[in-house]
Amino acid sequence: MTFGLASSGPLGFCLYLADCDTDVDLAFIIDASQSIRDHDPLEHPLQTWHALTNFTRDIIAPFPIGRNTRVSAVVYGARPTVEFHLDWYHNLEDVSTALWRMDSDRGNTNTAAALRAARTQIYNGDHGARGAARNVVVFIGDGISNLDAQYTRNEARYLKEMSYAEVFIVAVSEEIHEADLLHIASEPKEHHFLQVMDPMQVGGLVDLLVHRICKVPDPESGVINPGM
Repeated sequence: MTFGLASSGPLGFCLYLADCDTDVDLAFIIDASQSIRDHDPLEHPLQTWHALTNFTRDIIAPFPIGRNTRVSAVVYGARPTVEFHLDWYHNLEDVSTALWRMDSDRGNTNTAAALRAARTQIYNGDHGARGAARNVVVFIGDGISNLDAQYTRNEARYLKEMSYAEVFIVAVSEEIHEADLLHIASEPKEHHFLQVMDPMQVGGLVDLLVHRICKVPDPESGVINPGM
């Protein structure tokens, strides 16, 4: 089952979002494990990672950071690291600098721990989470875990039920653990699960994902994301 498959070219970047005026606490969970790095060509060992961080930056760019929107990021391999909390940065320039400084060499993959970190550390009032804001998570990875995989689905359920998080999946490979990724994604799955066959194509999902996060009509289709 594949939803939201990207074309090889970009859909067109949304420069502003006049309708995205609600408070959003936006968290990115980014897989930096070896299974992601395996997509790198030998002559460009960080090419995939740069594609994912640039994609994250492009998703954030249209949002009013420091006004309605707060942003955070968890990067994970064997263990998750909260790279920055919701209340650390208040403009796109500072968030972009933090994204470019993130490290990708993380080894094994523990998706359950990353989901738990988002719930317990990101969506935490002590670190800038706002009770009245929409909690939106963008999970970027392949869903293939080799550590604590038996806990992934429970942690996904806790994140959605206890943190009231709406979770979007951006699957960045042809080889994914589809069942786990679909379980992590919010309902309806066809709006919250997006996939590219190659990480270098991920930029083609920017406009579509931004529209869906903001609950405005999808580009070209005119379909509005019905939400959770």
